[in-house]
Amino acid sequence: MKGRNKTLIKNMSKTLIAIIAIVVIVIVGYWIYQSTSAPQGITEAEAKNCGVDADCVVFGEDGDCNCGCFNKNYQWKKEGDCFCAAPTSCKCVNGKCEGVFEENKETAIKNLFAEKYNKEVSEITININKETEGHLMGGVKFGEGGPGEEGGFWAAKTNGDWKLVHDGIGAIFCSDIEPYNFPVEMVIECWDEETGKVRDRAGEACVNSGGKITTSLCCKSTGDYPNLCLIGPCGCSPDNSYEAKICDCGEGKCFDGNACVPEVYSFNDCSKAGYPVMESYPRQCKTPDGRTFTEGEEHCIAPTGESMSLFEAMQIAIASECGDQLKDYLEFAMCNADTGTWWIDLDIEKEGCSPACVINIATKQAGINWRCTGVID
Repeated sequence: MKGRNKTLIKNMSKTLIAIIAIVVIVIVGYWIYQSTSAPQGITEAEAKNCGVDADCVVFGEDGDCNCGCFNKNYQWKKEGDCFCAAPTSCKCVNGKCEGVFEENKETAIKNLFAEKYNKEVSEITININKETEGHLMGGVKFGEGGPGEEGGFWAAKTNGDWKLVHDGIGAIFCSDIEPYNFPVEMVIECWDEETGKVRDRAGEACVNSGGKITTSLCCKSTGDYPNLCLIGPCGCSPDNSYEAKICDCGEGKCFDGNACVPEVYSFNDCSKAGYPVMESYPRQCKTPDGRTFTEGEEHCIAPTGESMSLFEAMQIAIASECGDQLKDYLEFAMCNADTGTWWIDLDIEKEGCSPACVINIATKQAGINWRCTGVID
């Protein structure tokens, strides 16, 4: 009996030791996992330390007591509700995370009107019709609107803050808007106090950029000197049109509301005109009047109805035997709709030949067509 008890105790001891060993292994394993794969927290003193802007992130929301910008590895926890305005973004300044507060432009304009006319912000409605980085043009309405309670406004940004330059329905004085360099399309005419006459800013811009002032039937919804680089301003039926002043820029150019500029119908046109190209993929080019063109967006449609963009054709060509021998595909490409193929000239010299990379829209395959004449050795 005693021997059996000893054996039982011995077996129980072994089992207990095994369980303890397993628990220890699990705990150690979990600790190792946490220390190697989980983000490492930082101390309270290091909470705002940073090396670059990317180290800083916004923690919390408006109303969280400790909202703000901290190091991305900081183990932030909400500390109750109180007044705290969360920043819109963060930046690293002298090794510390700091918040960046960007006021919404509509809110900024509302605040300016509230201060100027002693109104509540909640009863002010703003509509922005045209804008640039430093200029705004639109309409304002107090309450339900009506006489004396609505009109237009023109605002400019100076030293990072918006300023009301003109508002209401009266004449705009040239002396008010000239210091702020308003685009012509926002103020096509103004009252010149020195001459006592209306100054035709748009007409001046037209003539100064090589255009000629004339008239044409344009849509009633447009004003004088419309943006003729866009499709539609003067394309309404006679019943819905009126005789408007326009700027005739001649062949290959159009009036964009500010000046005669090269006509732009594609990414290539846009980039050649010198307009900014955004380094997206594919790249995009933006004109001053807000139109955006994507690199290689032109499409070729095969007889079967299948379609392929020039950008996609270029990618297929590069992956084929054509490789990196393509000429500027935006300038040396042609769609053959009859055969359902894109043709892109190749930068290969071979006597008597004019090689091109041919991309089949249906099969998505590409190969070299040497386009040779005469007898080739």
